[in-house]
Amino acid sequence: MLPNFIDKNERFLRLCCKVARFFGLLLIAFVALNLISMPLLGTNFLQFIQFAPTAILRFVFPAFLLLGIEQLIKCLIVSDFKPNWILRFGDKIIYIYASFLLINFVYSFMYTHKIIYSSGYDIYFVLKTLIPSAIFTFIKILIWIGIGLVLKRILPIIQESKTLI
Repeated sequence: MLPNFIDKNERFLRLCCKVARFFGLLLIAFVALNLISMPLLGTNFLQFIQFAPTAILRFVFPAFLLLGIEQLIKCLIVSDFKPNWILRFGDKIIYIYASFLLINFVYSFMYTHKIIYSSGYDIYFVLKTLIPSAIFTFIKILIWIGIGLVLKRILPIIQESKTLI
C-alpha cells in the first residue's frame, strides 16, 4: 500500500521535499544573518544574549524539523538513500527542543512571578494567568516527545521495508 502511495504521489512528495529544504535553510540563514548583523548594528551584549535563545527556540529547531522532514521524505522516495545525521539524531534533537521549551517556561514563569509579586497582585491572578500557560506548554512538550518516540521507531521500519522490496 505504501509503495503505491509513493509511486502515485512521487512528484508531490519531491515538491514537499524541496519546499521543506528551502524553508529550513531560509530559517537558518535568517538566524545567521541576524546574529551576524546584531553586533554590526551596534546591539549591546545583553540584547544579543536575549535574542539568541529566542532565535534558537523559534527558528533553529523548526529549521531542523523541516530539514528532518525533507530527509524523511527522501528516505521514502529514494531507494538507496542513507539517512544523514539530522534524521539519525532527529529524536534527540526533538528531545532537546522539548527540554528547551520546559526551561523557557520555567524561566518565564520565574520572571513573570517576580514581576507580579513585586507589583502586589494576589495569588488568584497568578493562577489565572500561569496555569493555562503551563497546561499548554506541557501538552506541547508531550506532543514533541511523542513525535520523537515515533520517529525513533519508524526509521528502522522504513529501512527494513526497503531491504525487503
